[in-house]
Order: sequence, then C-alpha cells, then structure tokens
Amino acid sequence: MDCGGCGVSIAVGATPLDACRAFDRSGDGEVSIDELVLAVKNALDGCSAATPTRTPGIPSPTPPRTPTMTSQLELFDVGANFFSIKKPKGWDIKTAGVCSTLGILIRDPAVPLRQIFYFGLIGPVYLKEAQRQIDQNYINSGGYNLITWLDAPAVDPLTTENFFAHWPAIAAMDAAIAFMPQFPTLTGLTVVSNAPQPSGLPGGNSALLRGVFMENGVVGEGQFLGTVWVFSPFTGMPAGGTAYGSILLGVTAPKREFNEVQARLIASLESFNMTRNYVDWCIAQQKQLWGAVARQGQTLRETSDVIFDGWVNRSQASDIMAEKGSDAIRGVERVYDPSTNQVYEVGVGWYADYDLHRGNYTMSGLQLLPNDSVALWTSVPADGGQIR
Repeated sequence: MDCGGCGVSIAVGATPLDACRAFDRSGDGEVSIDELVLAVKNALDGCSAATPTRTPGIPSPTPPRTPTMTSQLELFDVGANFFSIKKPKGWDIKTAGVCSTLGILIRDPAVPLRQIFYFGLIGPVYLKEAQRQIDQNYINSGGYNLITWLDAPAVDPLTTENFFAHWPAIAAMDAAIAFMPQFPTLTGLTVVSNAPQPSGLPGGNSALLRGVFMENGVVGEGQFLGTVWVFSPFTGMPAGGTAYGSILLGVTAPKREFNEVQARLIASLESFNMTRNYVDWCIAQQKQLWGAVARQGQTLRETSDVIFDGWVNRSQASDIMAEKGSDAIRGVERVYDPSTNQVYEVGVGWYADYDLHRGNYTMSGLQLLPNDSVALWTSVPADGGQIR
C-alpha cells in the first residue's frame, strides 16, 4: 500500500496505527486531518512503504444509529378529482406535473435514503452523443432556441438498465431540477440485476432492476421498474434522436436495512390510486400516451407486485453483486478467516499489502472472499481494525 493510502486506511480504522507510525507526528495516538494531508503530499513527492506489525488496530468509531422506520401508513388524499396514497406516517410528499407527466416523491425527512417515487414521464434524453452537437450547432448558428435539453445524457444503447445507469446525469439536468427540486439523485447508481418485463408501451423496453448507490456517505439500495421508448428516431436534424422514460417507479432505503423495510415501502406504493374522473380528464387531454400510462397508473398494485416478487425471487448471484457494488462505491474490500468464517472489512488494496507481509500478523491466514459464497458475502463484516 502506498504511504498516502496507508494513512487513509489508518484514519478510518482499517489499518493499525503501528503499521505506519510515522503518520502520527503529534504523538497523540491518532492520525489527524492535517497529518493525513501531509501524508498525501508526501505520497505525491514519493515515500517508502511501511511494514505492518502485529499490534491490534484502533477500532473505528461506532456509526450513529439510524432512526427506526415507522410501520404506520397514513392516507394522503389530494381530493375527489385527483389521487390518493397511503404514505408512511410523518414522511414528506412532493408532487409535480399532471397526467402523463405526474411525478410523486415520498421521503423520510429523518433518513432521506428511505424514499418512494413514481414518475409518469422523464426526458427527453439523447439516443446518440452526436445529436447533441447537431443541436448545439443549430443554436450557435442562430436557430430558435426550442431545444432545452442540451444537458441531457446520451443513453446509448436505449434500454431501461442503461436509462437508470444514467439517472444521476438525468437528475442533474436543469429540466429535472425545475420540475421537482427534490428530484431523487441516486448518486453513482450501479445496476446489479436486470429482469426484463412486458412493455406497456408499443416498442418500449421494460425491466425490473436492482441497484446500489451512495448519497451523503451512506450506501443505498433500491428496486426500480420502468419503460423507455424512442420519441424521435430521426437523427441528423435539430431536435431529433430523442427518447423518454415512462412509468418509472422506485423504492430505496439504506442498504443495511433494505431487506427489512422494502415490503413496507411497496405497501405504500401499491396503495396509489387515481380517481376515475382524473383518468377520464387526462385521456381527453392526452389520448395517445396517457392511454398506456393510465392502464398502469390507475393503480400501481400490479407493478408493485412485480417489484416485490422480483425481490423475493432474487438470485444469490444478485445478492453477491449488490454487496460487491456497495464495496466498490465505498472503496472497501472484504477478507475472511477460513478457520472461523469471520469476515472483515478493510480498505481497497489492504489485502495486497497484507499478503506480502502476512508473516508479521498473528492472523496470518486471511483470504479474500470466494466469489460464489453468498453466506460470506451477506454476513455482517467486522471492523478491519480488529485484525492483528
């Protein structure tokens, strides 16, 4: 491990302080921010790797306890001519748009990663990156500025999985922020499983996805369902080559609790109901698109069942992929003791250094987790600072 990486590992409690005693310039038994910054500077200038010792590491501080999620649902009724939904008690709800563009976000103000969302329509996005330059050249040449999506990503190829993989870029669009300032960002979303679904729109691509992401230093996990479709297939002309996402749903929570709370999130989602008067009014306003949306949006019971069944029937391989995705986002890796099956979480690159110097450790038999062991990958890891 390089000297800067070693210092970071010590600072987060993944490596014993004695492994790189030179970092503790003040002699107070800790690696402070200023000492860490100096270490990074030294790493850029060049420094020698240190050899770890057998001294036990300093345990990482216990993370703050996450408030328990409520099990109570309360009715949120917009009125006799709109929609209603049962949301977890005390959660905030935001709405935007109407009919095919209706967006609903329900979020726990105490733990924002706990959220439920439904968007009837999101976009446009580009089919090809080259189309953006065509639009930009058109505007630069004095063309009338009707193209307001120049900051949209190119979703190429156009699939539901790829659309959600580009979700953070979509959430950063000016149009998304203007539509709903609290638009869910799903920062760094990584899709770990994909189950194709029948499409509710002609020519659309639909899928149920599972993914992990990180916001404010916390890893989240979610189940997502949606459909993508081509709006303007013609490229090479201004405002061409675009697509939309429709009937996009999601339930998310901190990863460590998702298995426990996702059923309650889905129970709220399936209570969503639009009144007959509202559906009739929307059909009259927007017949072509709203007809398909209304068939699924009048009640979300069927789509919420798809999400729930997808979770129940998830494969062991997707469980392992979710754990690996979480590790990649957080910059950690896992090792285990084959004699006890105890799993430990350490910084990325720690094992490579340990493997070279394992003779300096009392716990000299640690190994990386096997790729196919769901029991090890889903067990709760201990702090790597306990490795001695």
